[in-house]
Amino acid sequence: MKMKKVLGVIGVAAASLMMMAGVSLAGWNTCTPAQIGPAGDVVAIQLLNCVDLNGASSPGNADHWVALSANGTDRMMATVLTAMSLGKKVSVDVTTEMSGDFPVVRAVIFDNK
Repeated sequence: MKMKKVLGVIGVAAASLMMMAGVSLAGWNTCTPAQIGPAGDVVAIQLLNCVDLNGASSPGNADHWVALSANGTDRMMATVLTAMSLGKKVSVDVTTEMSGDFPVVRAVIFDNK
């Protein structure tokens, strides 16, 4: 029974760290989209190797999960899927607003570099 409690605490701590890492993306970042799909009432994206406008890697840049804004979800999703199929990056504007467990993305731009 003790082991279950320990694993539960570790799971909550890991989820909290992932959420904090996601919020650290606030503002414009260029990232590699890795996964996209429904998560409850939102469309979530896994972003990897994020770099901010100054070229600095974001804290915890190895893995961020964000949710697409309810406004324009279909267009943002199409942009992410196009970038993924072409092996390109996207630039995302991440807010400090949360949708469930995820920071909200209000804009996605295809990065053709």
